[in-house]
Amino acid sequence: MVAFYLQASDAAASPMTGNFPNDAPNRECLVRVGEVQPTGNFPLYRIWMTQSTLNTWNSRYKLDNSSLDVTFVLGTNASFMTRRHATRGVPTSRLAIAALPAADADTTSPSLPTTCF
Repeated sequence: MVAFYLQASDAAASPMTGNFPNDAPNRECLVRVGEVQPTGNFPLYRIWMTQSTLNTWNSRYKLDNSSLDVTFVLGTNASFMTRRHATRGVPTSRLAIAALPAADADTTSPSLPTTCF
């Protein structure tokens, strides 16, 4: 996993500089290199996050539904960086959720652009 951000400047006398994400390096984009793609007919998605985000997720109150920054990857064709992601569902089901790596996929809700489907 590689964390990165982009910074660009123009060549004007008083150059303008911009970052993506706009508050980098506080937030970063993620890319994973060399990941093995499973075979089969099931749709595949992945949720990547920094270690800091994972630590926050695992240490917060189980009913906390505030969103966290993640990279959502759909199959091998689409990646949505710095998306907001939150747990969801009824409180009784969220109380039983373990730490994220073992969490049930039905208890998460990524915020995706409407154009991705």
